[in-house]
This record gives sequence, C-alpha cells and structure tokens, in this order.
Amino acid sequence: MADGLTIFLFVQYFKDLPGELIEAARVEGASWPQIYRRIVMPLSGPVMATAAILKFLAMYNSYLWPLMVVQKEQYRPVMVGLQYFFQLNIAWGEVMAYLSLITVPVLAFYLLLQRAFIASIASTGVKG
Repeated sequence: MADGLTIFLFVQYFKDLPGELIEAARVEGASWPQIYRRIVMPLSGPVMATAAILKFLAMYNSYLWPLMVVQKEQYRPVMVGLQYFFQLNIAWGEVMAYLSLITVPVLAFYLLLQRAFIASIASTGVKG
C-alpha cells in the first residue's frame, strides 16, 4: 500500500499546508484529532487522488507477482491474460481490441479523479 513515492507525496503535501490554519484551530481549542479530521483531511483531496491514481496504475499493470501467485486462469488479471494471445498464431487485430478494452477502466478511474488530480498539478508551481 505504501511505497517511497506515496510517502514522499504525502510528506511534501502536508509540509506545504499553511501553518496558520493549524495555529488558528489550536487557538480555538481544537485537539489534534479534530484538526486532522476537520482541516487536514478535507484539504488533502488532491494528494489522495494522485496517490490513488498512481497506485491503481501500478496494481493494474502488475504482471510478475500475479503470474506466480494466482493458480486459476479465471482469477488472473488482464495483463497476465495478454500473454495467452501470443501462444500460437498472433492475431494482431484481437490483440489490439483487447488492449483497447483494458484501457477503459484506467481511463474511467482517471476521469473520476480528474478534478483533484489537476488541482494537485496546478498547485505544485504556486508559491506563497
């Protein structure tokens, strides 16, 4: 679930949160769990969406681990299923149709989180 890039994304994002928001909440008497739940988490939508997209792509494109672990063909992911097209004669039309179909979930997941992902990219170059 957590790798170096994801931890780096979260650390950098939380480091850049305005300290004035947290100080204002502490002055108002909010505890640390309340600050986390009511201030930090609502502001962390862009980094959550970015991490979700990156982790989804990594898991969706995994090949070697599912090939070694999953025994039944019906449970294997789509990238492992791609190798079955290359066993005998290669029908490139079917391969291209299969590749077009397996991009649909990735495209749908990105479109679902697009607004937050664009917000995270747009906020990286803003200073102050």
